[in-house]
Amino acid sequence: MKLYLDDVRDPPDDTWTLARTVEEAKAILVTGRVEVASLDHDLGIVEVGVGVFKEVPAPTGYDLCVWMAKTGHWPKFKPAVHSANPVGAMAMRQCIERHWRKP
Repeated sequence: MKLYLDDVRDPPDDTWTLARTVEEAKAILVTGRVEVASLDHDLGIVEVGVGVFKEVPAPTGYDLCVWMAKTGHWPKFKPAVHSANPVGAMAMRQCIERHWRKP
């Protein structure tokens, strides 16, 4: 299974399983079936009108990385980060580099 975590963008193709929230991603990861993951940092963007978006407080992709490090629920292969947030993406990559171990 391929996991794509992003609150706004859709996965590149239909071979990915989409999670819009960290909670959805956790539920997928605990199955132990995730081989590949691509993660966004900033989550919690909601559409409040046609083409009008608002950011609401929500756990981030970094929070998911910390959870994976604590619980050991990693994908089979090292997760990729596709976030446009350079600071958040760097923090996620550093967490992954420090803690990812092939299951």
